[in-house]
Amino acid sequence: MKIIHVTNVIAPDKLGGLERYVRELAASFVTEGHEVVVISKATTPCAPEKESGEDGVLVRRHPSPPKSSRLFAIWYPFMVFSGVRRILREEVSRSELANGSTIIHAHFPVPTLALALLRIPFVYTFHAPVYRELVGERQGSYAMSRFGERMAVLGMKAAERFVLKRARVVLTLSDFTAREARELGVPSRKIRVVPGGLDEARFAWHGTSDGPATDDDGGRGPRLFAARRFVERTGVEQLVEAMPAVREAVPHITLRLAGTGPREADIRALIERLDLVGVVQLLGRISDEQLVSEYTKATLSVTPTLYLEGFGLSTAESLSLGTPALVTPVGANPELVAGLSPSLLSDGTSPDALADALIRLLNDQQALEALRRRLRSGFAAKWGWSNVVRQLNDVYEALLR
Repeated sequence: MKIIHVTNVIAPDKLGGLERYVRELAASFVTEGHEVVVISKATTPCAPEKESGEDGVLVRRHPSPPKSSRLFAIWYPFMVFSGVRRILREEVSRSELANGSTIIHAHFPVPTLALALLRIPFVYTFHAPVYRELVGERQGSYAMSRFGERMAVLGMKAAERFVLKRARVVLTLSDFTAREARELGVPSRKIRVVPGGLDEARFAWHGTSDGPATDDDGGRGPRLFAARRFVERTGVEQLVEAMPAVREAVPHITLRLAGTGPREADIRALIERLDLVGVVQLLGRISDEQLVSEYTKATLSVTPTLYLEGFGLSTAESLSLGTPALVTPVGANPELVAGLSPSLLSDGTSPDALADALIRLLNDQQALEALRRRLRSGFAAKWGWSNVVRQLNDVYEALLR
């Protein structure tokens, strides 16, 4: 079987949850013996148009307009449409689509418009309602007036409705995103929930990983860890604002933050203003190896989402490695910790709610140890790629038949 994924950006060009999901999904199907191509936009002018990764995934990149252009928002959909259409024509013919040997799996509305408008059959994974994320994720990264923003949101919502309508099957990673899809007009019979997407070899407790950091690791107290993109939606600033109260109740605590994003300068200023230099440590973009180390050495990880969480990959990674994760009652977060402990769900998204939840957890070491034992018994195996691939393979084969 040949599988063509159509997405916005692929890892490692960008290291968000969607980008990593598509890359690892594609690589997982390569290991099953399938030919896999990913169509993605180029994030830099020097990015190769065609690149075969060590994981066996062929990436085909198309150009997009520079974000510095004031006409970026206008030219972007046209250039993406043209690029996706050209690469599709090179990778698959109409007869190959008709004879049941190729599946096209899309993940983002704008490039998927090419499939919908050209009436090419496709499967669509609805990761999150992009129109609701658009303004917060942009954060001034390209020029657009307030009126332009409103028009862009309306346009993205219309695009999402259109591609969801044209998709043969709509896949979601959580019940939360399934509900969001239904709000956009997708009938329940067309939706299939397939949660997960974990590298079982890397993000799994094997009984040999380090435990939480101790004095020997250079720390004197508990360690919190969060891997987040630095945008408003992810709640990093609320977590930082919670730390003075947490530090007062739990001496010598540290918070380590992995990630980058348009709010980084504001977060650095907030750390200085709250006198948290040294308490809150910004790690920037880190390797997968360091990511695993940070999770396993953390006393507790935190997913402080302010709004919209389609799945919560960072939470799943933490739980898979045996480290309890505190989450906010937003999006799919509650689904991930369901069946573990009510204490892993904060009462809200405010700094006070986060501080109260963190203090309760950190002051109950017996409960934390019980949670670690529960997680290390294989709680997160259901999110592994082997399980995801099996379910998606069933979807693909049904459509090809």
